[in-house]
Amino acid sequence: MTSDRDDILDGIEAELRDTPEYYEFVVHGSEKEADIWKVHVDLTNVHSNGLDESLEGAAAWWLGPPKGGADVLSVLPEEEQINLRFATCPPPSRGKKLRLYPPRYLEALHECWKNTSWASQSLSWLKRRDTPSPYDNRHIPNTGTFRWLRRRQADAFALVGWEAGFLWGPPGTGKTTTLGAMLAQYLLEFPTTKALLLSTTNLAVDQALVAVDKALAQLDHSPIARAVRKRCFRVGNHFIASQYAGREHLLPVRDSKLIAQLVALEAKRPEPSNIQAYARWKQQVEQVRAEVKKQAARVLDTARLAAMTTTRAVFTFEEIYTRKPYDLIVFDESSQVGLAHALIVAPLAKRCPAIIHLLLS
Repeated sequence: MTSDRDDILDGIEAELRDTPEYYEFVVHGSEKEADIWKVHVDLTNVHSNGLDESLEGAAAWWLGPPKGGADVLSVLPEEEQINLRFATCPPPSRGKKLRLYPPRYLEALHECWKNTSWASQSLSWLKRRDTPSPYDNRHIPNTGTFRWLRRRQADAFALVGWEAGFLWGPPGTGKTTTLGAMLAQYLLEFPTTKALLLSTTNLAVDQALVAVDKALAQLDHSPIARAVRKRCFRVGNHFIASQYAGREHLLPVRDSKLIAQLVALEAKRPEPSNIQAYARWKQQVEQVRAEVKKQAARVLDTARLAAMTTTRAVFTFEEIYTRKPYDLIVFDESSQVGLAHALIVAPLAKRCPAIIHLLLS
């Protein structure tokens, strides 16, 4: 087990070494527009690594003199321009270097695997996959509630009986709908259970959670279904607010006006090239999301179903694993989840079926 853990740590460390801690650019010139610095960089220089929108939100730093820092408001690749806000001093002059430090998500995963006790549980979980696990039919959801299910969709409910199961199908075959119905019925039929729903992107998490709520809404005449709907929550601060129009109860926010504000702001997103408008818009979005985050702080204590990205699960790992284990974990789009991510999360559940959505070329 120790050597397996060391191999995984070595792999993560190798990937971290191949992932630059920062990207360095030579400054071609800069100008200030109100409180925003427009920095033009020389992409032909050997130290440059190219520009793309993923660097938005990175931390900027320069040696000086004077030494300074800022937040990357936006990046305009076609203009070879980086827009900085909250600068502590003027950015570097022509010919000097500017560094951008994007978030290093692998560092959080590395810290999880350094937890010897938890890593041992993760590897033990993997080792058990070498032998067939016994089938447990005690918590198989009943398919009769959703009579519109096709036979193969109904058959998928039996996956819950295995310690690890997989659902595969090409696009358009109803995998997300099946997932929604299965989780809805599971939570209804077994009222003491709780589940964790994970996916690799915010949009995928939003769509999967909404599928669960749609299934529960079909049973809205049932007081139990109405109660379950109120305990399914989207965890995290980067949900797409427009996905939750009419389903604001899925967001752990007391003030529904905050969600309405986010939806309105998303609809009015200006072009990043309109620097001042974009800066004002982003500040408004961040203020609303900060308030959402404050109100959502204790959602894991009350959720029957918690939905979040795999990255969020790793970043808030201690928050999750110190609580009561989940009865079921579902990885939506799990073919996109790295093995090190999946293994570190798997022991959080008593049983961990993985719902795989594979795309066919």
